[in-house]
Amino acid sequence: MSETKMSEVLVHGVDAEPAREKEAVRRVSRIFLTRSKSADKIIKEILAGKNPADIKFITAKWIEKDEGSENPRQLMPAGGKIKPDETAEAAAIREALEETHLRAADVEGLGNIRYSFHHKKSNQELTVDETLFIGKILPSDVAYPLDPKEDKIAGFHDLDVDELAKLFEKGQINKESVDHALHLLGHLNVKDSEEKKDPKEVQIVLDKFIKKMRDKEIDKKKSIFKHLLGLMVQNDLLVHEGAEYWLEQFSIAGYDQQENEDFIRRFWEFFGEAKEIVPSNKKDASLKQNLLCRAVDLSNFEEEIESANKLGSNIEATIRSIYALLEAKYYSEHYLQIMAENEKMKGFVGGLTRFSEAISSGGETLEQKFLNLGKAKDKAEEQDKIVKSFLYEFGLDNELVGETLDATDSFLFEMHQDATKHEREKSKEEGIKFTFDDQLEEVKGGDVFSLLEKAFPSGKDATWKKKLEQVGFKNEEEKHKYLRTVVYEARRKLALLYVFKDAIKYYEGMKDYRSGELAQKRIWGKVYEAPLKYLATEKKYENHVLKDVAEKISDEGEGSPAVRIISNKYYCTMETAPMKELNSFLRKKIVRGIDNDSEIKDLYRRSIVLHSGKDDEADARLYTRDSQPIEHMDRIKGKGGKSVGAFNEIRAVKDVMEDILSQGEDVEIVYYDPTPRVGQKFASKGAGGGSKIRMCKFYVKFGDEQSRTHYEEVQVYLPSVDEQGNVKHASYYHAEKKLDDDTYKLNRLFDTKTMHSFVDLLYPPGVYGHAVRELFGSATKEKKKKKKW
Repeated sequence: MSETKMSEVLVHGVDAEPAREKEAVRRVSRIFLTRSKSADKIIKEILAGKNPADIKFITAKWIEKDEGSENPRQLMPAGGKIKPDETAEAAAIREALEETHLRAADVEGLGNIRYSFHHKKSNQELTVDETLFIGKILPSDVAYPLDPKEDKIAGFHDLDVDELAKLFEKGQINKESVDHALHLLGHLNVKDSEEKKDPKEVQIVLDKFIKKMRDKEIDKKKSIFKHLLGLMVQNDLLVHEGAEYWLEQFSIAGYDQQENEDFIRRFWEFFGEAKEIVPSNKKDASLKQNLLCRAVDLSNFEEEIESANKLGSNIEATIRSIYALLEAKYYSEHYLQIMAENEKMKGFVGGLTRFSEAISSGGETLEQKFLNLGKAKDKAEEQDKIVKSFLYEFGLDNELVGETLDATDSFLFEMHQDATKHEREKSKEEGIKFTFDDQLEEVKGGDVFSLLEKAFPSGKDATWKKKLEQVGFKNEEEKHKYLRTVVYEARRKLALLYVFKDAIKYYEGMKDYRSGELAQKRIWGKVYEAPLKYLATEKKYENHVLKDVAEKISDEGEGSPAVRIISNKYYCTMETAPMKELNSFLRKKIVRGIDNDSEIKDLYRRSIVLHSGKDDEADARLYTRDSQPIEHMDRIKGKGGKSVGAFNEIRAVKDVMEDILSQGEDVEIVYYDPTPRVGQKFASKGAGGGSKIRMCKFYVKFGDEQSRTHYEEVQVYLPSVDEQGNVKHASYYHAEKKLDDDTYKLNRLFDTKTMHSFVDLLYPPGVYGHAVRELFGSATKEKKKKKKW
């Protein structure tokens, strides 16, 4: 088929798309991000002389725009323009992620505001339809923009409900930490602003926001009070009957605003004044303050664990709990009790509890058991006992521990290398370093006992503590930072040892099945014929831009790879990728939050690149769609295991699928992702979704003689004609997919499927601080460079 005919088929046929009309109104979405205050902030307010009854425990995070933006020094919630294929809620979550690097949870709508203003850059009057939401971030979350230059952000500010009331009333607010007034975003200012809007419409949204903030404040105080009651009973300041009375009051108050406010007032009076409950002496105030701060810390810890349970996988819940424990201001057995109530944490906490009981003498609290962990460290038999007990209680195979530790080290190192690739290439050095990298080498290569020793630091004479004197810290703050990092590194590695153990067993087992060879004999050997001709390809890159791939089919020659006949109709090159590497397998497990290892179907992959050149009929089938179902349609399943509804696929792909399904009644095609139309991006959440790649992806599901189920990922590439009528060979898309894979490997590190990105999960900013921000900056530069390819 000639290039002109191909162009006619695609541009004027079923693959053509109507031009998108220009939007008359700009659609924008914004979200107010709320969070709980940390115990440290509460302590500072109390020390500053603030009455606990006047403290607000919930804040909203606002962005201050810098001098180079359209709105200098104005405060605004995160947000931006809604993309054509997005919902308003999805846009709000995406914008919050880009501007704060945090993902909002529990998102609720507040309403819409329509306004118009004069846009300075375009010198035009713009009308905006803005949808507003409220959501939450976690107490330990650290905000910073992924691309500060692009977002023009000067900083972030946490405002409580009282501060917000002043801001909405006056249109500006002064903060002690800022040397200038912070002004409210113009259209949210009901009184004075240049924007044209309906003040009543704005007031309705702001009133809803304040109402939601007050509701969140009430819920938070009830949570704090619940933990405070337990601590008071534990410290003999309150009998159980008294605690039960107040717990009953919690439920009676319900969600009536006035009843809740009355209840909270009465509780503060009870907590603050009753001398018969708290002994009357000079320690009264400090004791009550200490209990209050402990209750705040427990409430925040509970919030972290609940969020991990609701939004994340078992892996995320485990690792986030490790970090949340490190962030806890105080430590007691209450924290593990909270973890144990989480369904996803039961196994891990159970192992910790049994382990502590096995290595400690009776009559101790859990806290004391951990603190006494290393008292007999110099005795080899005691060390061996500790290690064996740990392996046994966590169900770890002694023979695989060394391999799993090595795999964990390799996995973390590769992630670091990928994330810092741009900086390393630029500087020709190692690039960004995490805090005290050199000193942490012992943790990275540590055996189980040395990890346990650092994960639960105890004993003044511990070997690793003695080494601190050789490091030469500048000050106590630097030393404390190092200690936190060492403890977290050791705990994280022990947690990964626990969560990776079954995954590595599964991976090794699948490797033994040799599914790749099985698929070759079971499926593909019957689908395509032996090599008949050769294909010579030439891939051209000019200024990092992929040009079309020239291809030449001949009867003789040494071109590579060999060309086969598939479906008795087409020339194709077939590339069988090696089994997915272990690090890649583990990476996907964490990034996608996959607890069931068998859900990872792409351990084996195959690419089929279809070429024209046999005859006009075969050429036509490579470019045209056919909506008629194929013979074995009942054995084709789309994403989520659902039956495929409207079936409109390239005829050549249908031929390939039909030949695969004809190999046996037990052969199925699952997770089918159709070939996109011209101009569309490939619909995939994973690699290959970033460019307009002409391919179809699915998984072949089949069995073996032992009734085991196997999967193989298949990608079928086809030629195409772009919107300008330029012919693109199938090999062009195959090459572009490989470029996209490299880019998306980096993207996945920073993608946020739940409450945290992959990097945040393993390298939380609270521990690694500036280094993680540099990672984001490095990744942003690398992604921008890849976009040019």
